[in-house]
Amino acid sequence: MLDDLTRSVKEAVSDGIQDPPNTTDGSFFENIMTRFKGRLLFSAVFFLIFGAVALFIILMVVFFVFKSL
Repeated sequence: MLDDLTRSVKEAVSDGIQDPPNTTDGSFFENIMTRFKGRLLFSAVFFLIFGAVALFIILMVVFFVFKSL
């Protein structure tokens, strides 16, 4: 998560350097938070889906182990 925040800040700084007249304090922090929220949402959805698949596989293995006993 810290890596995502660091990447968001670096990209916002890069945008500010490339287009300084359109970068104000508010838009700079808004740019950081927009990027960070998007990455955080992607990470959350990815881990929820990955976790659900992993849990399903674990439950199926446990079910078949108990069924074979």
